[in-house]
Amino acid sequence: MADATSADAAHPTSSTGLTEILNLTNAGIEGTTETQTVTDYATSGGFQKAVATSQSYSIPMTMNLDTVDAGYKLLKDAAMDAPTGQYVKWYRESPDPGASVATVEKHAGIGIITDFSESIEAGGIATVSFTLQGYGSYTYTEATAPAP
Repeated sequence: MADATSADAAHPTSSTGLTEILNLTNAGIEGTTETQTVTDYATSGGFQKAVATSQSYSIPMTMNLDTVDAGYKLLKDAAMDAPTGQYVKWYRESPDPGASVATVEKHAGIGIITDFSESIEAGGIATVSFTLQGYGSYTYTEATAPAP
């Protein structure tokens, strides 16, 4: 689920009012922690330590091409308008594994669409790929176990 927004908008808390992105075949969150290496002279041999300095995330998305899908149009417009400050608020529920959870985990945030690529090959299924680059942190709500 996604919708156009500004950088200072609040993270969505549900999919209500957002545009559903149909035909997605991938939308995994990829997190990165940047580090700085420092030398610890207090240890024998002066071992190095990695110190975390910042974090970021992106969500590479792939979908089967459907040029009339509202979600596709939203993402393509956001990619084209990214240099003008067009942000996207997003909300994603992880797949429901079944009886092992009462509520699924949820993620939400704000980002910009940084990459856009169509793959239209003769005899194949046309696909489109986008990358959402996170703006600040995202919100994470843990899944809950069913009552015993």
